Amino acid sequence: MKEIFNFRRFGKYLWTDIKTGYMSYGISLLSLGLAGIAVNIVVLIFNTMIGDYCAWDSGTRAVLFFLCGFFATVMIPVRRYGIITDRRKGAEFLLCPASTFEKFVSMILVSVIVIPVFYSVIFLGMDALWGACDKTYDMSVFKYIFGDSWVALNINEKPIPLFTADDLANIILTFLLGGMVFRKSKIGKTFLVILGIGVVLSIVTIKVIGSMDFDINTLSISDLVLADNISDTAVLLLLLTGIYFRMRKIQL
Repeated sequence: MKEIFNFRRFGKYLWTDIKTGYMSYGISLLSLGLAGIAVNIVVLIFNTMIGDYCAWDSGTRAVLFFLCGFFATVMIPVRRYGIITDRRKGAEFLLCPASTFEKFVSMILVSVIVIPVFYSVIFLGMDALWGACDKTYDMSVFKYIFGDSWVALNINEKPIPLFTADDLANIILTFLLGGMVFRKSKIGKTFLVILGIGVVLSIVTIKVIGSMDFDINTLSISDLVLADNISDTAVLLLLLTGIYFRMRKIQL
């Protein structure tokens, strides 16, 4: 059992993994987290020059948050762990003194939790701090996203969030798996695969629904939530399985 997972060894490896990742991509991650402040400063300078200063609205800043978040939570993990397909760097990664399962768990924790939390705390925290000093703010990005104005699908006049934590995890892990499968153009090839699968599933779904006497108004909120949770969990398990076995079967 200790050969597969040892808590002490895993703790050391996880800490080393985080430190190594920060040394390699910490500045990029920090820069993306501070992008909101950089934009605010540019807006402040420009609007002050024309004598009519007003901060960007929360919706625009939320778009910037998600745009920078894509680079932070998707591209950085791919660049960090996609090296296992490289003959030299991949060998260094695989020969680290830890089991495959420990490396797998560390990779998932860093990609799905550490990086998104670090980025979100920096971006949302600095946005809230700026908002406390700028009276032209309508609301913080945090309040916009998690408050009443968050985009949702209205079913029977009840809102259901279109984007949740499990959706974020699935997106991150999808690109992470693609980064571990493809040797070159990792992001682009993964996106094309996702696009192709999406087209096929859309066609199949439309045909299935079209052949049924289906009325969305007959669905309850609990039915939709259950279906979403089941599908997201199934995809999550498939991605985790794919990543783990890819790590075990990697050949350099």
